Amino acid sequence: MEGQSLEELLAKAEQDEAEKLQRITVLKELELEFDLGNLLASVRNPTTGLRCAGPTPEKNLWALARDNTQLLINQLWQLPTERVEEAMVARLPESTTRLPREKPLPQPWPPTGWQQFARLKGIRFKKKINLV
Repeated sequence: MEGQSLEELLAKAEQDEAEKLQRITVLKELELEFDLGNLLASVRNPTTGLRCAGPTPEKNLWALARDNTQLLINQLWQLPTERVEEAMVARLPESTTRLPREKPLPQPWPPTGWQQFARLKGIRFKKKINLV
């Protein structure tokens, strides 16, 4: 009896371990491109094929997002770590993807009346030096 229950416990432990590994291992047909400096994972897959791949497109997108996020996290676990205060942090490499700005570049201010007058008269500005 004890040998049988021990075998059952070992089989259950192996099954639990296999389920844990299944949650963190992801097999993809196409490799993702990672930019760990920006925490970015991108894939060049067309999303048009997702509509017919399963029961609902929403579930397919959730599964795709979960798998891609898991692959990104797996890449982060491979980075070198260091201790900062009481936390372990990963040192992110330099980013390789140039991200666009959220807002356009600011326009230069128009010259003030004094600046226009000074330019016309050829007046040069002196820098103030504060001596202590």
